[in-house]
Amino acid sequence: MIYLDNASTTKPYQEVVDTYNKYLNSNFFNPSSLYATSTNNLEEKIKLNILKMLGLSNKKIVFLSSATEANNLAIAGYLKGKKEKKGHLITTCVEHASVLNVFKELEQEGYSVTYLKLNEKHEIDIEEFSKSLQNDTIFVSMMSVNNETGSILNLKEVYEICKSRNIVMHSDFAQGFLKTDNELMKYCDMFTISSHKIHGLKSVAALIMNKNMNVLPIIVGGEQEYGIRSSTVDVPLIASFYKAIEKNLKEKNKKYPGIAAIFDYCVEKINSIPYLILNSNVENSTKYIVNFSFKENIKASIVLEYLSKKEIYVSSTSACNSKGEKMSYVIYSLYGDEARAHNMIRLSFDETNTKEEIDILFSEIEKCVKGTLWKI
Repeated sequence: MIYLDNASTTKPYQEVVDTYNKYLNSNFFNPSSLYATSTNNLEEKIKLNILKMLGLSNKKIVFLSSATEANNLAIAGYLKGKKEKKGHLITTCVEHASVLNVFKELEQEGYSVTYLKLNEKHEIDIEEFSKSLQNDTIFVSMMSVNNETGSILNLKEVYEICKSRNIVMHSDFAQGFLKTDNELMKYCDMFTISSHKIHGLKSVAALIMNKNMNVLPIIVGGEQEYGIRSSTVDVPLIASFYKAIEKNLKEKNKKYPGIAAIFDYCVEKINSIPYLILNSNVENSTKYIVNFSFKENIKASIVLEYLSKKEIYVSSTSACNSKGEKMSYVIYSLYGDEARAHNMIRLSFDETNTKEEIDILFSEIEKCVKGTLWKI
């Protein structure tokens, strides 16, 4: 098997699995129970240690089941807590569906929303952002790293403007967490992280926010997680999340050069093949994701199916949208080309990938394209 879909999900580290099993046996109690003081103390210790490791002791953490839930809570929960009349919101055209769809619903509730496109550098045009601000702009949400192209958004410039106008800013860090400069996390009031994107387990994520942030629950029923998220907290699961963060922080600088080398090798391969066109902006990208499209009416869906039969796993559009989305709205927003948006492939790497795997990938793509499978 050749696995090149790490932006969708990563294989859990063995240490993460071991941590989960350890605490599943020793700390299975409901942390909200009066007798489970040690379990409750463990949860608070984990929160404090995560914030300390990230250099964010001025923040607080709310644990949730997924980045999708965290994004929904950050946006809808914050606006639910605002007493002012419905105002103006800003996001981008390339956000994950768990952000975009919340804004679309908010439009139905009476909010006005500006959806900004990225410029040719795959960044926010600061002049355009400034012009889009209105007197009643109250909230901005922009991802740190795009999940399809790997583009790194210029959050610092946006955040400084937001801060000067007392506008709250949220960022989806599902793809950027521990894969970009850690300083980026300081340039937002709230941000979302996910365990299974960094070799942790699924079904646990977190929303990290300013301590004084007023966010109301979107799931009601209990008073867990500062009254923001009702549900029995899975302490073994968040302990495993802590282990994933700890291991990634320790090994980030060690594993990055190898991943960068794979990225550069892929880009070189893509640029040498006449029927492929690069979608990622190499000058402004993490080295964890590279995106390209087929030209000449070659259908990505058929190539994807062919590769899967060879046990080579890549993706076309976001995994969260692949069953219902006919084309990548991200690529269409960037290039305005439907064929390019329909026929794109995303490769995403971790430290286990090799150049030999990349050679096999493009060799198999060549076999598929030279055959008759792709012809319309």
